[in-house]
Amino acid sequence: MRSISSSTSDRFGAAYPMYATTRALDDLRAREYPVLDGLGQVYLDYTAGNLVPLSLVDRHLALLRDHLLGNPHSTNPASALATTLMAVHHRVSAAAILEGRSGGPAQARGAAFSPMLRTIAKLGQ
Repeated sequence: MRSISSSTSDRFGAAYPMYATTRALDDLRAREYPVLDGLGQVYLDYTAGNLVPLSLVDRHLALLRDHLLGNPHSTNPASALATTLMAVHHRVSAAAILEGRSGGPAQARGAAFSPMLRTIAKLGQ
């Protein structure tokens, strides 16, 4: 990957001083998406598809490494944990949608509720 010279970076910073306020995004990219820079790529998706951040991969790997997760509709111990994790996920997702954490009232965003989310939403009222 080609690097940017310090003089080019300095000239850019002088011409666009507000760019310095986006440093947190640069830090986030370096921390969570190092493969982008490693491969010299830029990712932009207008359909809201997202790359998986490294911290999520690490947490998910730890979950899979440290626990057995079976069929969530069965009664054995591995399945019971999967059922619990799914229920927690659904409650958190429903709450986030109902509280408008994604940018406003759910009705305004046209949120689609699965039967499980509708049930959880009713329980929370």
